[in-house]
Amino acid sequence: MTQDGPASSQMTGAMILRAYLVKTNGEPLYGRSYDKGRSSVEETVPPQVRACVTLFTSSGSTAAGQVYALKQEGMQWAYMFFKSFAIALLTSDDEDAAHLNKRMTSLGKEFATAYGELMVSWSGDMGQIEGLEALVNKYVTMNLGSPSERVSTAIEKLVDANLEAHNVAYVGVFDAAGSLVHGSVPDSHLAAIRSEISHGVIKAVADVVPNTVAIEGHEVSILRVHSFTVAVASYKDESRLKAVKAAGEIAHSIELLLDDESKSSKPRRRTRKA
Repeated sequence: MTQDGPASSQMTGAMILRAYLVKTNGEPLYGRSYDKGRSSVEETVPPQVRACVTLFTSSGSTAAGQVYALKQEGMQWAYMFFKSFAIALLTSDDEDAAHLNKRMTSLGKEFATAYGELMVSWSGDMGQIEGLEALVNKYVTMNLGSPSERVSTAIEKLVDANLEAHNVAYVGVFDAAGSLVHGSVPDSHLAAIRSEISHGVIKAVADVVPNTVAIEGHEVSILRVHSFTVAVASYKDESRLKAVKAAGEIAHSIELLLDDESKSSKPRRRTRKA
């Protein structure tokens, strides 16, 4: 199956050409290629990828959740290891290291949550498992650069509208690098929120209860949507329910906004006249 999908960052020109999920024993699970902006299934995992996975896994110095990059003629193979599987990406060697870490960490954690138990007993390719293609594509093609002017403007309106609609202390939306896109977050809270973003512990699905972090007496609800993070704080000594509700509404609106942005950015195919 082949579909349109951007494989490069709009900001840097960096790109991802291959993505593989492999068990730590080298057994292939899933693969996709992203040549010329199109996404398609990879039927086999290259032998060198399987060998590297087993080699890294057998090394006592290999740490989970860390990117290991091997340069190769203007490209690089990037590996990240989890409890029972590894992710391998073939990228251009100018792919931003922090963004690469973010992609792989987010993909690995969501894959482990959604398919971890199934994967243990699974034998062979997982390509027919519902939702896996969309999951891999979401993180491989996710734009981690600065949002477009249209998205930035829409986020500003969302934040301002929710500040008026909900009785909360503040609202903020951050990009993948932890920069505040728009909001009224106090400077003294920024470091704690950015720490949560960088450690990749924030829940990634818009319909779950957000993570809650206590910062200077405020209960701050934090939720990730694609490459963005929503943070909403309740007032001191007040229930966090209002903040949870506001965070969920903003996250859902951003989800719809990004889906619409993705659809509008895809090239339309011309149809021949009969």
